[in-house]
Amino acid sequence: MGIFIAKVVVLDPNIWISLAWKNNFSLLADILEHGFTLASSDIASQELERVLKRKKFAKKLSPEIIQEAINLHQDFCQFFHPNALFTLSPDLKDNYLFDICRESRAQYLVTGDRALLAMKVVHFSGSHSTSVISFTRLREILAEKTM
Repeated sequence: MGIFIAKVVVLDPNIWISLAWKNNFSLLADILEHGFTLASSDIASQELERVLKRKKFAKKLSPEIIQEAINLHQDFCQFFHPNALFTLSPDLKDNYLFDICRESRAQYLVTGDRALLAMKVVHFSGSHSTSVISFTRLREILAEKTM
């Protein structure tokens, strides 16, 4: 019997916000249909909700779209409760994203943050690594999986 390796993706809350901004959550269905698990944490959930409720978003997004993004995040993600161990993020406020990746053993962290994208691959102890990729690269990976 072979070893099963879960396919796990962590979406930066800014990706969730982008999906809400476009009112297009089809990426979530694509991720799940390709057998990936979406990993998150309470900290990411709080960040998503905090940012979506800022005035600049409240002016552009209906309360229904904001609530839909929050609900989808709660419903489609598997929540992890990692210890705060990672300290190497270019923006210390983003260390929690790598803690989620470590705890969930995520293959991918999807972000639009240039400083995080510059990291390319983060190696954790135990021979696990996470690739930091863009939204566009995730779309390419999902397209490759359907060929």
